[in-house]
Amino acid sequence: MPSPPGGFEVPLWRALAVFRLASLAYVCVLAVRDADRYDHPYAVGALILIMAAWTAATAVGY
Repeated sequence: MPSPPGGFEVPLWRALAVFRLASLAYVCVLAVRDADRYDHPYAVGALILIMAAWTAATAVGY
């Protein structure tokens, strides 16, 4: 019996997408909690936006 397209890799990519979302949520919580400790809070916000865009792009791409 032939294996489905993607085989066992599809669940692994989905798990990676879930991990990316969880790590993004963790970073957001840390950034909000410690916002007063940053010298450049706008840079932190820009990095979070980049991380969110990359997470969305990889979730859709895979």
